[in-house]
Amino acid sequence: MKNISLFFTVLLLTNAFVQAQSVTLATSTLNPTKGTVVYNNGTNILQYWNGTAWIPVINAASGTGWALNGTHLRTTNTGFVGIGIPAPEAPLSVRAEGIGISQETNGSEVRMGFYTEGSSVATVQTHTPHDLTFATGNGSPRVYIKHNSGNIGIGTPTPNNKLQIGSLGSNGFVGNQLALGNGTHAMAINQTNSVAFLGSSTDIILNPRYFSSGGGYVGINTFSPANLLQIGSMGGTGYAGNDIAFGNGSNVTGISQTNAALTIATTTDVVFRANNNTTQVGIGGGRVGINTLTPRGPLDVASYSNTAPLSVAYFFRSSSTGNPVVSSNSSYVAPISIYADNGVLSTAFVAISDARIKNIIGISSSVKDLETVKTLHITDYTMKDHLQHGTKTYKKVIAQQVEKVYPQAVTHITDVVPDIYALAEKAVFDEKNKTLQCLLEKNYELKIGEILQFIHPEKGKLKAEVIEVSDNSFTVKDWQYPTDKIFVYGREVNDFRSVDYEALSMLGISAIQQLAKENEEVRLRNNELNRKNDELNRKLEQMKSDFSARLEAIEAQLSKTPTGN
Repeated sequence: MKNISLFFTVLLLTNAFVQAQSVTLATSTLNPTKGTVVYNNGTNILQYWNGTAWIPVINAASGTGWALNGTHLRTTNTGFVGIGIPAPEAPLSVRAEGIGISQETNGSEVRMGFYTEGSSVATVQTHTPHDLTFATGNGSPRVYIKHNSGNIGIGTPTPNNKLQIGSLGSNGFVGNQLALGNGTHAMAINQTNSVAFLGSSTDIILNPRYFSSGGGYVGINTFSPANLLQIGSMGGTGYAGNDIAFGNGSNVTGISQTNAALTIATTTDVVFRANNNTTQVGIGGGRVGINTLTPRGPLDVASYSNTAPLSVAYFFRSSSTGNPVVSSNSSYVAPISIYADNGVLSTAFVAISDARIKNIIGISSSVKDLETVKTLHITDYTMKDHLQHGTKTYKKVIAQQVEKVYPQAVTHITDVVPDIYALAEKAVFDEKNKTLQCLLEKNYELKIGEILQFIHPEKGKLKAEVIEVSDNSFTVKDWQYPTDKIFVYGREVNDFRSVDYEALSMLGISAIQQLAKENEEVRLRNNELNRKNDELNRKLEQMKSDFSARLEAIEAQLSKTPTGN
């Protein structure tokens, strides 16, 4: 049967070639002429000689054409194949209304088509009602496109959101533009005309620059955040490195938490308006500092402002005598603050002094108090921190001297002394380890564990613990703020002495009472002496009068006595 088919094929080809007047049949490929036709027993292909090479009869064009590879048909052409396009630009280029692929599966036809619409849109479409599934090499589906919802699923065959990655479990995120899930928890993102929605069944953690040792910043309404969370622009204020900062482009507030303190810094005044001024603002425990990062008490105001001329009455200790003085002034300009630096302005000052809350020991000995006052030294001095206090001369007591003669008026607290007070010659900030290394001009004999106070060019007063010392160099830990310049103020000490000037005032009052008592005694003695002196004067006058009378009587008697020859 095969030979008969081959005979008719050769016969038909022979007839066609004869009609073309250019075909020569041959039984050998030796010395062919152009147009010679031979059946190749090795490749089972009917070929013709084009003058240079043997060409399969099934592809009359130049090139190698199509060939069988087992049961597969392939092209060995090194160029591109075009269908409906004369100049293909890809290995397979099609210009037509579409390509259809069909498969019969259990009597149900599954069709997929590739379509072009116009010149700019390409469409991949399955025949309704079939979904479109993309599978990996082993046939396991990974990407699903649902026919009836238009949703795309990655890792899930039942996407309920426009793009859904993984299973959302029972979290109920449906109809969003993007949803992610692990089968138990999920998150979704959706944009409407009024709001951008971000929802999650778990906490949300933002960690920009995750693999960076220092982390990164999150900005809201700013493209260049310089704080961990920054809302708005910082302008030219230089606020950077805070935990939270928010600004309007001109003024800024920064909030930072260290191991030493919670710092709130701002370029404007701070106003607390609890419930729009209808309730109170309470601070429970701890210390609050205004214009200081190291408050010395529950409320420490390290600044003051001068009042307009006031008519005031005031109590103070005389700088010349050391005695308490009560006086008044009709045009006094008072420097006012609240803690330790300057005065407190108020219409009244009330101190608790009810006998029912006290265990009264007895009346103070005014004699001893006067002797104590006499031993106090009133000293002239200036402040070492001349940058803050200037070169003003003070006339007051010294706590260490007061402590020797009147210790109950001296209290030990924790504070900082300016015993270094020098600009570091070199400062190196290690952002990864959060340390600051400083080099000083000389050795201040610092010790590991000591707390130092610094003045940062932007953050003001800061404290940090020394963890390493080497000659003139030292390193502190838990440092948060980048800088290459730092002023080292001094050590923190736990025996910083403060004087209770109220106690000294009461001591002075007791001494004044003793002086008043002694003065009264002197006055009474003087009165008695004056009385006695007056009595003596009266008696003397009487005696003088009596003597004058007697003298006159003697003289009269003598004048009556005759004189002898």
